Amino acid sequence: MGRDEWIRRTVEVVKVLGVGNVSPNFVAGIEMAYSPDFPYGFRRVKDAVKSTAEGIEYLVLRDVTPKFDTWGLEPRSWFGFTERHSLRLSITSNFTGSTGI
Repeated sequence: MGRDEWIRRTVEVVKVLGVGNVSPNFVAGIEMAYSPDFPYGFRRVKDAVKSTAEGIEYLVLRDVTPKFDTWGLEPRSWFGFTERHSLRLSITSNFTGSTGI
């Protein structure tokens, strides 16, 4: 479906289900997944937190209520190749919401 279509549908379904009833789950930390074979992840915590905060703000302003789980590496999973994300990312993303790292 792709990112843009997922965002469009998530925002659109608020009209059907109502405010407070659309709560997609995000995996905090996955934005730092990076390897030469998967070059989409952020390299700096500051950039990852900024992007996530912007996405949250976009959805919240459209009556979507995001919720979060914390990413944990599973060695045999598709993302098992990447380094662990930093504790700083987890703390900043999950507790402060701050982008001023």
